[in-house]
Amino acid sequence: MDQDPKILWKSIPSNQDEPFSKPDDMIGAGAVLGKKLIAASHRGRSHASMGYHREDDFSMYTDIAHHWAVLSVSDGAGAYEYSRLGSSVAAQSVVSYCKETRFVNGLIQLDEAIEDYFRFRSEAAKQRIDAFIEIHLEACAKFVHHSLISKGGELKIALDKMHATLSFVLLKKYKFGYALFSFGVGDSPIALVRDGGKDVKLLNKIDVGDSGIGTEFISMHEIFDSVGFNSRFSFQIVPNFDFLFLMTDGISAPKLGSGKSIADPAQWRKLIADLNGKNDGKFVVDWKAQPQTAAQQLLQWLGFWDLMNHDDRTMIVVY
Repeated sequence: MDQDPKILWKSIPSNQDEPFSKPDDMIGAGAVLGKKLIAASHRGRSHASMGYHREDDFSMYTDIAHHWAVLSVSDGAGAYEYSRLGSSVAAQSVVSYCKETRFVNGLIQLDEAIEDYFRFRSEAAKQRIDAFIEIHLEACAKFVHHSLISKGGELKIALDKMHATLSFVLLKKYKFGYALFSFGVGDSPIALVRDGGKDVKLLNKIDVGDSGIGTEFISMHEIFDSVGFNSRFSFQIVPNFDFLFLMTDGISAPKLGSGKSIADPAQWRKLIADLNGKNDGKFVVDWKAQPQTAAQQLLQWLGFWDLMNHDDRTMIVVY
């Protein structure tokens, strides 16, 4: 028997008496490096119908003086008791690390190498960029992991009860365009969309098997011991872009599919058309509106109905 989607979508406030409670929804908006930025996180109906917490989280920071920004998204694994705490610690720890003086100085010192690499594609410049990734971004990922260990020890919570994915992007603006560093553990995609959706590049490794399982988490020790750890980082320079997306699988699964389809530019063009109003609910994100208005529209769009997909949904868009 068909069920009324309005009933399934009924929002029950999460139990505020439980520790580490979160608001059911969250938005963010602003200007970033000559572009607009919006973000929204919505508690899925699987959690809302039971009064459970939203497990997703995101965090953002912009250093206007030095022309860079960091964006992070984390999806707590709902099967683990304190994953909502894990996602908060993970997303916020990225920003905390990137605010540290040592990191900021390292990024400033990288400017010459990035400019040389853009102009000449020199091997010496690429080595300096790789060294930055190894010294600073690998350290950032490890800092997140150790922050989870520290929080767990402080609250007497086992690390494996705080399992969460993590995807983050470091974005810096130059006269010639944008430099992007990215990292990912789990199944939350990062994508750069250019040329009206004809050019789509995934910026992170997606940890998911053919059957939709196999997600890995930043809270797992073995992530850092694996041979492929370095492959989780990427770097590129682009003159410009239409959209930079970070999202959790509560969106990517129903809207982009899994496996090879998630890298198919046609799927991303469909997603953008969907955000533009080509959907059953006629939800529209007006990219020309003020970011605060567009963020509210994005939050409304995140309430789209899908019978088989009802997880929490989080998205950050730079455009």
